[in-house]
Amino acid sequence: MPEYLHPDEQLDVLISLKEFGRQIERVERDPHSWKFAITSLSFAVNGALVCFLSGTMQTGALEEKNAKAAIAALQHDCTEGFPKPFLATPEKLLARATGKNKRFDTRDEILEIAEAEKSSFKRLIDFRNQLTHIFPARLEHRIRRASKALCRLPFNREFNKPGRLGISSSR
Repeated sequence: MPEYLHPDEQLDVLISLKEFGRQIERVERDPHSWKFAITSLSFAVNGALVCFLSGTMQTGALEEKNAKAAIAALQHDCTEGFPKPFLATPEKLLARATGKNKRFDTRDEILEIAEAEKSSFKRLIDFRNQLTHIFPARLEHRIRRASKALCRLPFNREFNKPGRLGISSSR
């Protein structure tokens, strides 16, 4: 096993697609595999956009402010330091790749993507966000509902008494 992981954006796209295929095969047996199928597909698409946009300066896929700072640092031989890279959002990457947003490289090539494909991309990113971002209000609601349900279970009555399991009556 190698001691270090050496990232390769192009290889990562292929690995993500391979993982998507593995997870899709498991979906029928395990519906939870959808989460990993969706996230691996979004990694593959996002990675492909990064590869397409990066350019020779490796700034084309960065968040706008970060890209400008990186270009300025490269123009000054990095004497002022190089900013930590932050990728643009998937939506902004797609907009740049299709020519809708400003590009930070000299590449003139744009992707021709049908509206139906753009809609599918947006749905994929929305699904990914729902599966990977935990929102505290939802989490609190789920915990509250789950704890109320647990308290109604007959075997759990003993644990709801004050002083049990660190629960004091003053709460």
